Amino acid sequence: MKKFKIMSSFIAIAMTLVLLVGCSGNTTSKENNGVEKTNGEVGSDSAYKDSLDKYGIVDNGDSITFVDSRNKEVTIKKNPTKVVCAYNSYLDLWYKLGGKVIGRVEESDEKPVLESKDATIVGTPGNPSAETIISLQPDLVILSNAFSTHVKLSTVLEESDVPVLCMEIDNKNDYMKLIRIYTALLEREDSYEKYATDIKSEIDNIISKVPQGEKPRVMLMMCTAKGTKIKDSNSINGEILKDLNAEIIGDNIVKGKGAVDFSMEVLLEENPDFIFVTEMGSDTEKIKRKRMEDLETSEVWSSLTAVKEGKYIILPKDLYTYKPNDRYLEAYEMIFQYLYPKVSEK
Repeated sequence: MKKFKIMSSFIAIAMTLVLLVGCSGNTTSKENNGVEKTNGEVGSDSAYKDSLDKYGIVDNGDSITFVDSRNKEVTIKKNPTKVVCAYNSYLDLWYKLGGKVIGRVEESDEKPVLESKDATIVGTPGNPSAETIISLQPDLVILSNAFSTHVKLSTVLEESDVPVLCMEIDNKNDYMKLIRIYTALLEREDSYEKYATDIKSEIDNIISKVPQGEKPRVMLMMCTAKGTKIKDSNSINGEILKDLNAEIIGDNIVKGKGAVDFSMEVLLEENPDFIFVTEMGSDTEKIKRKRMEDLETSEVWSSLTAVKEGKYIILPKDLYTYKPNDRYLEAYEMIFQYLYPKVSEK
């Protein structure tokens, strides 16, 4: 009987050890900067660190440190819960990546973010109120240094110990960095792959299809209710066109100024293969009338090559006036189809 009890105890201990060993092979742990990984998995932490290093971001465990678009080093705690976003093009991304806000600026009818409808309005995109923002006691305020008012506001907020994320998207690398910052703050590694690496891979695939030897000449213009300007390539749209091997005529005209007033004489002299126009402003009828006045009612307009061949194109605002963000791939695809229709049909 005693031997039986000893044997039973030995079997029970052995079974317990087997179960413990078996379970340990499937457990997950958060090691090295809080990245969740399966024990025995190789490369998860290094891939995470590499993606941070690419954009100069340091994970401190409960916070991240990086250099923002003001060229200032900032440290922001992860998983902020009382966020104010003063730029709608960054607001939609924040929600898509799992964030929420308690405050926002007035939104455009053309680009609403329905999830934020109950958030407190803190002013307009160009003039957010420091007093209203501070009254909400936020643990993060998202700004864009495309606005001089935002840069001034960032100083006021930081003097009041309010953390600030001030970024600007001028190209796809800026977009990828913002996604990396957002996903690190919100601890959403799954979203980084979906909204950054996968999109970049698809964009690279489109670029690889550009026909060798072709270099379409493009006049890129912007029309507002006040007038029409010739743009250079220093913008998101300019980068897309250059990536797709287009020659931006404005680079030789604008000469580092970003944009200059349009003249029909220059357009006639250059006679581009394509004319791409973006429109900016809320009064769409006024903008349309001004565009027609500046361009389409001219006696020589119909003699332009781009017009005769149906290559005068008004680009949609949601992709080319506002930031394309997670629709970057669509923005590349549309321009590629315009520039190289024969390749697109294959």
